Amino acid sequence: MKLIAELLSLIQKSTDDALRQFLTSLPVSWQHFLRDKGMIKLLSDFAAITMVPALAITSPKVALNTIKYWWTSSTHFIGVNGKSLPALECHDLRSMKLPVAVDVENNLKQKLVRVLLFVHGGAWGSGQLWQYRDIAIQYGLLLNADVTTLIKYSYYPDASIADQRDALLRAVHYIHGPEFHKKCGLSQTDMNTSNIELVLCGHSSGAHLSILSSVEMLKTEVDSVDLKKALGRRPAIHSIIGLSGPYDLVKHYDFESGRGVQHISPMLGAAGGNIEGLARCSPDVLLFTGYVNQGENDDCPSSSRSTKIHLLHGTEDGTVPHAATERMEMALIHAGYKFVKGHYFPVSVSVESSTACASSNTVSTCSPGSSSAALIRRHLKSAK
Repeated sequence: MKLIAELLSLIQKSTDDALRQFLTSLPVSWQHFLRDKGMIKLLSDFAAITMVPALAITSPKVALNTIKYWWTSSTHFIGVNGKSLPALECHDLRSMKLPVAVDVENNLKQKLVRVLLFVHGGAWGSGQLWQYRDIAIQYGLLLNADVTTLIKYSYYPDASIADQRDALLRAVHYIHGPEFHKKCGLSQTDMNTSNIELVLCGHSSGAHLSILSSVEMLKTEVDSVDLKKALGRRPAIHSIIGLSGPYDLVKHYDFESGRGVQHISPMLGAAGGNIEGLARCSPDVLLFTGYVNQGENDDCPSSSRSTKIHLLHGTEDGTVPHAATERMEMALIHAGYKFVKGHYFPVSVSVESSTACASSNTVSTCSPGSSSAALIRRHLKSAK
């Protein structure tokens, strides 16, 4: 069985490599055509499906959980008239057995409900929730969340990076509103008050969108009067966990150019098709260049710099260099964020490797999935 799984994994990797080599060998105009017509999304989704047989053999529990969690989930469309994207897929974790009981008593005393919002990656141009459902729920359990939600948003070419950022901000507002409490069966002491402690967990481009949304909240004071009243002095986003994110898109474009994938990647198109657009969509560039001034909007609690930031990256990551996270960490500190912590591991931090260890329900150092969650959970507890 193990031999079959290894063979399937080898075939899948060979298929990915062959597809990438084929696409990047096409004329640039053809690559742009495929990118701008959404064909890259179809190819990426197909490549993900080829991983299913190997996953079913090597990690049958993960495969079964993915189906089970989908069956028991509820989906809330929060776009126009409640019928379009973005949408939130919600999973109630309160009935599941927690792997480790952490600060439950403290949560009950403060009557806070911890919600983990997972923002998946996919280079701003692809991604399916089933790929990330298990890791999102496992992180929710490890962080003692009451509810895990995954956001489904539109991808390039149907949406730009700015559109995706705005979709995430809309989800943040929705989660603090009475409709989310009602649909998820969460109690409220006061219908005008949110008792949500929101933790954003973003992977790759999802990590980028999570940090970009926090920066935008500082700049534009996007909060409504209702949200300010609902939150009191608490931040709309209590914590952000960034997994292997590319935060400086100009530098990442240079890195993609070195790999020969810059023309086929959706990133440039999603940022407006030029370097200036990449800079406008780069949270570390925005913070280093004074997009948000020191102290700006500090009197607005829901867009506060008191949001706790945890950035995770593998030092052997060949898709997004860990230097991107090191620069983002420095930029956040430079901009006055009060709690920023980088966690670096001598591996490539991927959703797959984190899932394998998180699914074991252990808190050890066997992989970034569990050890980082233990660190973050401790910080979340001490940051009450």
